[in-house]
Amino acid sequence: SLGDLFNDVRNDIPFTKKHFLNRLEIPIYNAVGDHDISGSVYSDEFGETYFDFEIGKNKFIVLDTELNDSHIKGDQLDFLKNSLSEDIDEIENIFLFSHRPIWAEEDPALQSLFKNNTKGTFGTNFRKVVEPLINNLMNDKNVYWFGGSTGHPVASYFYYQPKSQLHYIQTTIGNKVQDGLIKVQIENGNVSFETMPLIEDSHLQLTEYNSQYWKSKRGLNEPITMRQRLGRAYLFMTDYRFITGLISGFLLLFGFRFLNQKL
Repeated sequence: SLGDLFNDVRNDIPFTKKHFLNRLEIPIYNAVGDHDISGSVYSDEFGETYFDFEIGKNKFIVLDTELNDSHIKGDQLDFLKNSLSEDIDEIENIFLFSHRPIWAEEDPALQSLFKNNTKGTFGTNFRKVVEPLINNLMNDKNVYWFGGSTGHPVASYFYYQPKSQLHYIQTTIGNKVQDGLIKVQIENGNVSFETMPLIEDSHLQLTEYNSQYWKSKRGLNEPITMRQRLGRAYLFMTDYRFITGLISGFLLLFGFRFLNQKL
């Protein structure tokens, strides 16, 4: 999962566990997004928000791009440097996962594609600090970086390959007809991708969801179904912020009426 696993993490954990997490028969790892973070609620329940592990000759690195507002620094930067250097000789493929596509935030060719995604208030240190770490690996390793925050996606997928061994990929589920998952298969060190639609009958190949595709779809409005409208209304009306505001409004109203009667 590439973040925003919850809508409101303080209230959604029991529901999400019952109806999703506890039903899975495989492990799930989440690269936290802004909706997953509220104080220490997430880490108290699920543990560290950045970590790594290896399977065979493949290394998986999950980062927390909410921790320092799109910057990878401090302890997390030290962790990333160590992860990209320790026991790395036998690794063939490196997979990085983050909610924010920090590799796109300051790229002139990409930043305009995701106007409404979660970005750093003061930019990101990806180009100056993180990218050089990745470039040092490009001689003999394939690197795949997955991001999840696309704002209002025109598709469930995006693929960008600036170098032969470097791949940037985004995928998101936005309650739209084009929603889908990506199946990644590794066989004899070779990595392949399969797009898996959740609603539509078919999808394009992952590599076809490039910047040209996204630009061609920009401005096209997808009709909102009644089910989507009801779902959004339910989320809005059950959000603790709405309920708190509603109760506060009633209390103020009755308070003013009470004072008016006394005066």
